Amino acid sequence: MNAALRSLVIPAMLGVSTLLVACGGDSEDASSTPTASSTSTSKPSVNPAALKGAMVFKKTCATCHNADGKGMPDNGPNLHNNEFVKTNTDEQLFEYVVTGRVVEDGADMPPRGGFTEAILPDEDIRAVLAFIRTYEGNAYTAP
Repeated sequence: MNAALRSLVIPAMLGVSTLLVACGGDSEDASSTPTASSTSTSKPSVNPAALKGAMVFKKTCATCHNADGKGMPDNGPNLHNNEFVKTNTDEQLFEYVVTGRVVEDGADMPPRGGFTEAILPDEDIRAVLAFIRTYEGNAYTAP
């Protein structure tokens, strides 16, 4: 290891070690250290797929559905509180995005995002669907 790298790594390791000891990481009796389950407030869990889906949506789907997902006239529909989204399972929506759809009164939904340079792989499609489910009113409700 060269001297410049060592001068960065060793202090960082000492800092982490000190932090662990201060937080009870090296203590024999850690019972006084608060844990996530012992605290009175908890943060809501974040769905990593939905986070990734938000990024994919903004790069690909926003072209037709707008960056806020509220649609664009004669193009992609509003995806908030969307009846089609609510009444289809994630698997049905996945198949819809994979195959695309001809639309009579607007722009067709192209398969997999439709743009040659941005054809979406399965993982990205599922992430986008997880993101769209986070819009208010888009939880699946059986018809």
